Amino acid sequence: MSFDRRHGITPLRHSRVYALLGSAAPREKPRDSRTLFAFRQLTLSTPFRFPTAPSFAHKGADRQVKEVKKISQETFDESVQDNIDMFDMDREEAIKESIEQFELMKVDITGISTHITAEEEAATPVVAAIDLLKDYAQFDTISVEDMIANLEIVSEQCADKDCQSIAGRNQAVTVVCVIMEKLNHPDSGAAQETVLALLSCFMALLKNSQDNKDRVSEKHAAVLCVCARKYVDNTEVLTSAMKCICRSCVATETSKEAFWFEPIDIADLVLSSLRSFTSDKDMLLVLCMTVRCLVADDDMRTPASGAFKRGRKMAEYGAVPALLGPMAEYNEDPDVLSSLYATLNIIINDSVAKNVRKEKGLAIIRKGFLQHKSHSDAARNGVSLLRSLAGNDDLKIDMLRTETLQAVVAVTKEHFDDEAICAQCAMFFAAVSLRQPDNVEALMKVGFAELIMNVMKTHAAHEETQRQCCHAIRNAVARDYKKEYVPKFVELGAEGAANNVTRRFPRCGDISRACVRDLGFEYEGSLVGRPAHELMHDAQTPENDGQTMT
Repeated sequence: MSFDRRHGITPLRHSRVYALLGSAAPREKPRDSRTLFAFRQLTLSTPFRFPTAPSFAHKGADRQVKEVKKISQETFDESVQDNIDMFDMDREEAIKESIEQFELMKVDITGISTHITAEEEAATPVVAAIDLLKDYAQFDTISVEDMIANLEIVSEQCADKDCQSIAGRNQAVTVVCVIMEKLNHPDSGAAQETVLALLSCFMALLKNSQDNKDRVSEKHAAVLCVCARKYVDNTEVLTSAMKCICRSCVATETSKEAFWFEPIDIADLVLSSLRSFTSDKDMLLVLCMTVRCLVADDDMRTPASGAFKRGRKMAEYGAVPALLGPMAEYNEDPDVLSSLYATLNIIINDSVAKNVRKEKGLAIIRKGFLQHKSHSDAARNGVSLLRSLAGNDDLKIDMLRTETLQAVVAVTKEHFDDEAICAQCAMFFAAVSLRQPDNVEALMKVGFAELIMNVMKTHAAHEETQRQCCHAIRNAVARDYKKEYVPKFVELGAEGAANNVTRRFPRCGDISRACVRDLGFEYEGSLVGRPAHELMHDAQTPENDGQTMT
């Protein structure tokens, strides 16, 4: 039984809402190529001919996507109307109540218009424009000029979040791609302005709209890539197409996998364009951004990612020489170097690191890095790239021979107040010190112990920096069989600093305790200590960390 809260009783969520939720239309599955292009009132005149086999990123049963509860606009409208009818609420109060009810049931209502009903939605300008675009896609009932005008209306309306959601629910993303597919035909004779208007509308539909990005499937991706290939010699159109690919993929794992659908051959498209436009700085930056967006693991909604496979595929298509070439050419430009460093870094694995060594890439990277070490972005991305390369033991030795270690020490000192750069430098020191006593000896000669302890003291509130500094100290002393370095760290207060990390950042307790152990100190209890949830509970009381040092 439900009660109106105006009677002074906290209401139970009425069963009608649950009934509505149970009867809601299932969430759209944009990856299902058999249903994606099935319009309510539109039949494709030129159907896609790509096979429907999954991309390589789908192989294996370990890819599990978290289920999210979704409702339709009609379900939300019915819930609002029920609140009005059953509880005599005004419309604003009824909407607020419905939102609260669905949030308590863990329902994702992003993409739902909370201010208008389905009937009112059908009368909005954006829906009218989409209906005319559907007519053009199927029957060519309006002129190209009118089609462009309606694309501009949709783009302008998408500046409003509700209108953008309405456009997505009314299949605007698909309609734009159907029209684009028609214009991709060799005999279409489409003007550049028409193609740019379509790409601009696509961008507007996806801007800051996760629901609309989730609607991008292999077929949408295929249309965009065909468009990019058709206008591969047109810098303006190619730039817009690549930006559309980037916007589709940002923080959207399903869209990334859609573009990696094997017949699309996205790696060849992007890397061949990168080789062709090396001399065009702006185009080069866009293409680097495209590579990063296609590979990056940035969708926090999924428990696993295909980023490793995508990076490996990029490397197989020659990404390493394609990126090292511009690094040498743009040695004087820190902005381009920073972008190239970040792009190469995102595809690094051991085989790629070996390829970099084979191409003599370390010398190229180091030259630009040293020349622009005062540039914060170039320094941060350069150190991050070197840290990734340091996962390869041969490159660690090369870094010692080329005095790269000393260069990173100099960068750390120059950007001592930048916690992000200091964190990356600490990661680098931890990586190059692992199983490499010669590297540790070289670092200690240039003041590594004093530097890392000063970093810990200066950035005591930055968790990642503290964790990586503990890693670096531990790796430096782990093989110090002659105990040459341990006294130096102890003298500088490494033991107390590591204990402070344990108290302040419970999630770093594993590495901070291991650091204390490798410094030669022991706990009365076990190394693992108390359970992590207890440490986190007591994190606000540093005086009681449950450990006694001996």
